[in-house]
Amino acid sequence: MSGPSPHASADPGWFDEFLADRAIRKPSPHTAKGYRQDFAAIAALVAGTGEDLAHLPATELTKDSLRAAFAAYAYTQLVEFPQGITVCSHDL
Repeated sequence: MSGPSPHASADPGWFDEFLADRAIRKPSPHTAKGYRQDFAAIAALVAGTGEDLAHLPATELTKDSLRAAFAAYAYTQLVEFPQGITVCSHDL
């Protein structure tokens, strides 16, 4: 018998419904993990905190809030080297 999902209380119900809809398409475990990681990173920026994302209403995910969150996230992924060269950390 399996226990509750470790994410059961961490994600809002509407996000769990989104994941259940995606599960029909049988994504790889890496894809499902990526959805959760991306949601956690962006939702925390939209909410202004990583705490209690389970209560984040979907109505908070507006074009402007998502645009700002993705811009802030992208900025955190940049690495500047002493020579003044900036690259995305994913390219390292």
